[in-house]
Amino acid sequence: MPPPDDALKTNEQRIAWVLAHPSTSAWLKDALRAARQRDPVEVLNELEMLNLLLRNDCAARLRLLRLAAKTDADDQSKS
Repeated sequence: MPPPDDALKTNEQRIAWVLAHPSTSAWLKDALRAARQRDPVEVLNELEMLNLLLRNDCAARLRLLRLAAKTDADDQSKS
């Protein structure tokens, strides 16, 4: 495991790369910038909440999309 200073420097370089990348969404860039200004313990706690809430939300919405696509395919095959 790299020393803490090296790990922090490496992560700062990675974040800078993501922030500079043209295909990175504004949402992610805003989140990274805001998180870097906050207490790291608070950020970690809120990351856990975001992870749980957004993963469950996205999974449910994807299930609905798949169901809608299957229903459309079934309707087309009956026509």
